[in-house]
Amino acid sequence: MLTFPIFVVISIIEKIFNMSSHTSPQKSYSGVNSPIITICSPTESLLYPENRWIWDERIRQNPHLYAYASKRIELLRQLSFVFNKIPVSQEITLAHDQGLIDDEELIDLFVSLSYFLDQEEGNEVLALYLPFELIPKMSWQPLSTRLKEEAVSFTESYLRAWIKLMSRKDPRADFVDGDIPEFEIRVGPLPEVVKAAHLVFVLIEKEIVPPPAEAMPETNEILERSVKEGFRALARLKVRKSEVKENRDAGWLSIIFSKIKTELESLPAGIEASIPKARAKWLVQKQLESLTQRYSGEIAQALIAESIGILELSAWAFHYRRYEIRVVAIEAARIAICEIAKTNIEKAKSTYKQFEDFMDINLPRPELLRNLKTAWLHFHALGIVSKEVLQQRGVEMSEFIEDTNLDGQKMEAIALTIQTNEDLRDFLPIVIACGSKTKGYSDKTSDDDFAVFIRPGVDFALRGELREKLAKALAEIGVSEKPMEFWLSRFGTRLWIRNFPGLDRTIGDSTLCSILWTGIWSSDKATIETLYRDLLPDYLYSKGLRLLGEKARKIWLREMEQAALQYRLLHSGYRRFYPEARAPYVPDCQAIDSESVFWDSGYRRVASMIFVKKVFLPQL
Repeated sequence: MLTFPIFVVISIIEKIFNMSSHTSPQKSYSGVNSPIITICSPTESLLYPENRWIWDERIRQNPHLYAYASKRIELLRQLSFVFNKIPVSQEITLAHDQGLIDDEELIDLFVSLSYFLDQEEGNEVLALYLPFELIPKMSWQPLSTRLKEEAVSFTESYLRAWIKLMSRKDPRADFVDGDIPEFEIRVGPLPEVVKAAHLVFVLIEKEIVPPPAEAMPETNEILERSVKEGFRALARLKVRKSEVKENRDAGWLSIIFSKIKTELESLPAGIEASIPKARAKWLVQKQLESLTQRYSGEIAQALIAESIGILELSAWAFHYRRYEIRVVAIEAARIAICEIAKTNIEKAKSTYKQFEDFMDINLPRPELLRNLKTAWLHFHALGIVSKEVLQQRGVEMSEFIEDTNLDGQKMEAIALTIQTNEDLRDFLPIVIACGSKTKGYSDKTSDDDFAVFIRPGVDFALRGELREKLAKALAEIGVSEKPMEFWLSRFGTRLWIRNFPGLDRTIGDSTLCSILWTGIWSSDKATIETLYRDLLPDYLYSKGLRLLGEKARKIWLREMEQAALQYRLLHSGYRRFYPEARAPYVPDCQAIDSESVFWDSGYRRVASMIFVKKVFLPQL
């Protein structure tokens, strides 16, 4: 079982829980004389009473908002408390039996979870991300009658949520790698999945639903396929990987690296010329990652078995000129050291020392730094290296807090430029920061993503001219990024976001809710108040509103979920910072995409906290 050091668990969970104390409701990065201020996201302003000053009294004093928000804050507190007490991947019932958490603490958690899952439409989605270790087996018999009752009540609430989710279909890639091809190059419909059905083996393992012979009947093709895939995972639970018997020595290693070199030379040839350049580049990168994962895993097993050593790996890796081969070596060493740390931390530390010597001799090389940073971050998470080592190596940590890498001065400078430049009078003087720099997993090379608003009544035919003017004005202050655009319309006293046909991804529409609600706003106070009064309330009072044939709120919440938990936290962000911590009973099974971070216990802890905090759009 992988158990992170307790200080690492506390670091990541407390940062998320205490976000309101880290994010000031109102501040200025540019100084006291600037008219531009930066405020927390609208979602956070709804969640915490001290941040609601920007809303009008109708919303600020709404009793439903108070009920929804207070229960979320309570659940955040409960999750934070329990996650800080229990090592990653440990069953909560075992932790209770070992005295890590007492009856009342566990009762409080079960009560909070039960209430949340049943409280409001949309909350059931938490069941997709909740760590499986929090779900007790139905046969668990604690001494406390009250605890048993609340455990049963929670599992019943979880089952109700799961049943609701069995009618939800999603692109399968959302839960794997986010590979959604551009519309114009798709050769057919995107593969879909009922992801809740993949959890069927968990519910059977927890004795919440009956075994396959008595399971619910399938009602459509996608659900039927997804359920069968979940049952295949159940069949794999008892299957263990067979140990490789082949002789893995230095000679074997030379053959492996020769194979890698051959595969690398053929990679670009497999990409069609008709594919857009950006996607072609991404596909090559994904193939490189697949190759790296495949061969580094094999080499890591040889390192763990001590068939080869770090020095031999170093010698062969740097025999070749291609940096990709060296990346494979770094990844193999990282995997091996992390695996060793699960059972022998001192041996992992001594193995790391060899790895450190290996790196110091052969660095620097810019192409390797990303993989090296990931390795050092994983080693820190496991207690192999200290925070000081990360600082010496120039490696920044992340707890996925809201504004970890936000360049507030830059955002405020953009808003001020729009406000004072006469050529930009068709834009509202407001900027919403979004993307990885507001989610805590960006690096120094990441772009500053942001959105701007075009005033109501501006002719869309002027778009090209407006973009040129904005690009010119921003270039004068050193900003090269192209923003997302929201075009506004006014209907009486209300503002609404215009929808345009077409596939231009730089134009936001009324379904793109996450930027508006979870981004960080920079503008003058009057402009912010106007949008909070005239634009945002319609998202909160949307009963009966439909978009694209569905309930509008359902579409908005799904988009917020994607932005906060999947793109790109699940796809790449989480794995860069933390090593694998998959639950022991999650099998290796391609049918459920078990290699995805979706199944990682550490990710599921973070995702649960972020869901409760950020996927929040109450129906008032």
